[in-house]
Amino acid sequence: MGCVGLFPALAEHHTRAREAPEAYRMVQLAWPDPAGALPWEPHFAGELAPVQLLLGEPPTS
Repeated sequence: MGCVGLFPALAEHHTRAREAPEAYRMVQLAWPDPAGALPWEPHFAGELAPVQLLLGEPPTS
């Protein structure tokens, strides 16, 4: 997912354990806006975009 820079302590933990810094998997939860749009949908409430950052590519289906 390419989030190593956002979680340096986790990357450091893996480095100290002699693993690759990115040797972990993450799951991101997303909440819809009041109208039911998700953050990757074009009609998502713009004022909520800074609050709900996407850490990777949005789902395709």
